Amino acid sequence: MQVNYCIVSIALLRNSPYNLVRLDLIQAEVRAHNVRGWSLYSDFNTIGTTVGTEPDQMTLPTNGVLSDEYMIDVLWDPLTYPANGNSPITSYNLEYDNANGGFMWYSLVGFHPDSTTLTYRITTGLVPGRTYMFRVSGRNAYGWGDASSFIYIKAATTPDQMISPVTSIDSATGMMRISWISPYNGGDTITLYTI
Repeated sequence: MQVNYCIVSIALLRNSPYNLVRLDLIQAEVRAHNVRGWSLYSDFNTIGTTVGTEPDQMTLPTNGVLSDEYMIDVLWDPLTYPANGNSPITSYNLEYDNANGGFMWYSLVGFHPDSTTLTYRITTGLVPGRTYMFRVSGRNAYGWGDASSFIYIKAATTPDQMISPVTSIDSATGMMRISWISPYNGGDTITLYTI
């Protein structure tokens, strides 16, 4: 009786018998009691709080332009209304598999402690040429949403610019021969050359 409010779990309202869904207006009526009995109920409120839920599944993170064979730069889009579950995002959790094919996932940022950053760079422990999987999820006051699908990012960059090729006449065939020195491969096997 010292306060004029009560606390009700949103999860309770999302279950039977209420079955409210995201963005439904939460309506209530109240009445008072004294030694003479109960008052009539108030009218239902017509404005107020709407139902919130866990955030939607995040979209796929992306490979940032700074990624190379020694650093992977991962970016993701923020969850905004209503995909944020009608509640501000309190943390984004980026996970990766440390190149184990998705067998185990490891939190990089945002699980503990919270983080609302939208980018993360791994600068240690990468093996050039290995492929890593990344996924991200969001949390609000109601809990964690589903993790995004995963993206594959290889610890590699484009090969270095090649030095000028050498042209000569092949003594056995009389045809022109173009030869070159392979450049640094950027941490991954060179699969094609274009002449």
